[in-house]
Amino acid sequence: MLAKAVAFYKKNGRDEALDAFNRRKPPFSSQGLYVFCIGPDRKLVADGEFHEFIGQSADLIKDASGKPLGQSFWDMAQKKGHGEMHYQFLDPTTHLIKPKVSYFEKIESDVCSVGTYE
Repeated sequence: MLAKAVAFYKKNGRDEALDAFNRRKPPFSSQGLYVFCIGPDRKLVADGEFHEFIGQSADLIKDASGKPLGQSFWDMAQKKGHGEMHYQFLDPTTHLIKPKVSYFEKIESDVCSVGTYE
């Protein structure tokens, strides 16, 4: 899903891509997977599942230990350009803390990601 999101962003531009990522429709939202993007000010500019977070600091989203995730995603993307981050997160369907992995890529000024429970 992330590869499709990156290709769409590069082909269609930022505005069209962010709009598509926020629509909650395939291919950018499916079976609990969705694209989210952090802008250069570390605010969420796209979130295919939790629209209420758009415009808010990505650091409001924290792992199970309370560590803000926005800064971690941003720093890793600036250093590597792409990769994966493993962390513990509350699964909203089971209400249990589970291992999660998010794959991310820096695209222009944004960092976009798709995460899944391991």
